Amino acid sequence: MHSAVVEVRTFEPGDEAALVLNDQQHATLAGVDWRASLRQAAAVGPVWTVELHHRVIAVAGLSPQWPGRAVLWCYVATGIPQRVWPALHRAAVRGLASAGVRRIEAQTYVGWAPGERWLRMLGFECEGVARGFAPNGADCTSWARVT
Repeated sequence: MHSAVVEVRTFEPGDEAALVLNDQQHATLAGVDWRASLRQAAAVGPVWTVELHHRVIAVAGLSPQWPGRAVLWCYVATGIPQRVWPALHRAAVRGLASAGVRRIEAQTYVGWAPGERWLRMLGFECEGVARGFAPNGADCTSWARVT
């Protein structure tokens, strides 16, 4: 089996319309105009689009908070083949390495093992639970990577 060809490029307007969220993200963001949030995020921080065979499979970025600190976020499409995840991970590692900030924060849903595992693989450490953090009021686990 050959490795997946994943392309990472700078976000372009319209990429948000091509992204079909996974079920958990879709349910959590019900009532939130997340597509408008993506467009706004692209205006203030680096935002990347990840494609597989010209299909948008993820959009991720860093939201600067102040010099030296940013928040990492990622929207992932539904139905991504397992064989794509290693390439997606390598792209995330490159993006974080080029961020140029000493502290990067991220959140994931409490108990969502895939998200927690990925953040650990990216070098993040758990800092605790943020109660009622998600748009739907769900609790999230707060993570940070400090270099």
